[in-house]
Amino acid sequence: MEVKNNEDEQAFEFDQEQDLEYENGRKKQEKPVLFRLLAFLVFLAFVVFVFLTTWPGLTLPSLDFIGQSIKLSQNPAVKQLKQSVVRLDVISKTDKAVGEQRSGTGFNISPKGIIVTNRHVLSNAVNITVTFPNGKIYPAKKHKSSGSTDVAVIYLETENLPFALVNTQKKVKVGDKVIIIGNPLRIGNVVMEGSVSAYLKVSGFPEPVFAIDAPIHPGNSGSPVFDENQQVVGIVFGSIHQTGSSKQQGVAIPVNDVAEFLR
Repeated sequence: MEVKNNEDEQAFEFDQEQDLEYENGRKKQEKPVLFRLLAFLVFLAFVVFVFLTTWPGLTLPSLDFIGQSIKLSQNPAVKQLKQSVVRLDVISKTDKAVGEQRSGTGFNISPKGIIVTNRHVLSNAVNITVTFPNGKIYPAKKHKSSGSTDVAVIYLETENLPFALVNTQKKVKVGDKVIIIGNPLRIGNVVMEGSVSAYLKVSGFPEPVFAIDAPIHPGNSGSPVFDENQQVVGIVFGSIHQTGSSKQQGVAIPVNDVAEFLR
């Protein structure tokens, strides 16, 4: 079993090679630049299509969850929950670079602005901004990270912010229906429905985490997991897939295991 964090961080490299063609010892006459460019783009598109459709295990993520999100968002209770879920934009310092950018999800649990997210989302952060669904942006005043699990808290020190209720009294059970709200693939405030499929022991975590039968993508890190009473019961921190299977599931930290840290 492999556990993968889902922060929205990608890098692309593109290498060009230049081939000189000769015929009878002489260089061929160059074709017009526009024609060559169009031919190259057509060829590149063909190569990418063949590569994506034939390479084992390499597929583009399904966007079916967007349609589900639109449908679920019609529920007034879900609309209300979405107001407390935020996008985090983080600039961090690493050994390789200064100013590396990443984004993730968090959720507010206090009208004064106490944002819960993952520790790995804020790793080496030098600047953090929090954007609410209404478009208002707040700079982080301070933050702290747990030393024992993948949880962090950001403090905004403001007032009158929409917030979510947290259920620290009991854990969800296997089979319970849950809702996840986050910012996967840089798409804001996406709602996903699923169910708790199992509790798992993961290396590096002091307590078992729970798996969710729902699509999880980069950017979902820090997403709240809501129970049927519209209260937060978990914090998404990554995804898993069983060896030999392409199906992915989300994994979340039970909120009541970190209740003391959140206070």
